[in-house]
Amino acid sequence: MRGLRQGDPLSPYLFTLIMEVLSLLIKQKIQNCSKFKYHWRCEKIKLTHLCFADDLIIFSHGDLKYVKVIKSALEEFSRISGLKPSMEKSLIFFGNVPDPIKASILDIMPFSIGTLPIKYLGVPLISSRLSKQHCIPLIDKVNMRLQNWKNKTLFFVGRLQLIKSVISSLQVYWSSVFILPKFVYYEIEKLMRGFLWSHGDSQRGKAKMKWKDVCSLKEQGGLGIKSLKLWNVALMSKHIWNIVSKKDSLWVKWVNSYRLIDRRAKERNFWDIPVMNDVCWGWKKILLNRDLVRDHIVTRIGNGKDTSVWFDGWSFLGPLCQFISNRDIYEAGISLSCKIAIKRSRS
Repeated sequence: MRGLRQGDPLSPYLFTLIMEVLSLLIKQKIQNCSKFKYHWRCEKIKLTHLCFADDLIIFSHGDLKYVKVIKSALEEFSRISGLKPSMEKSLIFFGNVPDPIKASILDIMPFSIGTLPIKYLGVPLISSRLSKQHCIPLIDKVNMRLQNWKNKTLFFVGRLQLIKSVISSLQVYWSSVFILPKFVYYEIEKLMRGFLWSHGDSQRGKAKMKWKDVCSLKEQGGLGIKSLKLWNVALMSKHIWNIVSKKDSLWVKWVNSYRLIDRRAKERNFWDIPVMNDVCWGWKKILLNRDLVRDHIVTRIGNGKDTSVWFDGWSFLGPLCQFISNRDIYEAGISLSCKIAIKRSRS
């Protein structure tokens, strides 16, 4: 009856339960609207919204009829829970929407008009190349943390431990979302080097060994600091593993529905997707990293529904597509979508 105090660890769980009610209301309203039109990149997986704590993104086709369906769900949720959208913090984004329809939508959803790119969950929400301007907040965050520590008297071991436990972790979230540009590695490692070999705020130290050797394992004579570039590639490789292993996640389902489909609406193998110039920058980086992890993924043959004859590593020789070209496969009259299964004899 007294409620929860500010900062109570139970609060996020209660809020998540309440937002689940909003999700059900939106789905119910859409189901009642027989001809609801989804966003053009969300229709195949019936995606209407994304929630993370108190952050909410709703997708819809740019038409007044469908926006009214979303509006009715929000109004009913407000009557039930007492929670209302914050008008000062809410934004609406239009893409190729005529001005008269845009004005009609703003009459019922009086949000401020936003422009892309924006910052969402701490990272820039972009589809183009990650530029230097986008990464400045990450570099400033590292620099601010180091400046606070320089005012304290720390021995070499203490500075090393802070770099390994704190500074190396600040970029993990960004590295798991983007392939960071080279200048980001250079700037952050430059700050780390200056802090590691310094003798306080006013005295600058001299490096005792190459930074490449510093990032080596202790067994190899290094100090065990993770290389930011290698750590970034390792984190992005996890996305490749999620796609190949067909992890049950919303992002993998979206990739299978839109990225692994060719122009003829036929399913293609992830290892056979060409790197096109017209795809978004993030997806292109994932495709370019395939060769780094391909030899480390081995496929176990099962019922034949998921194992590709040509592209999966089920053979001890490796993927057969490395030895047989697509032209030879077509000339032999065999499909690229062939699967392989184990035939079990009945005794």
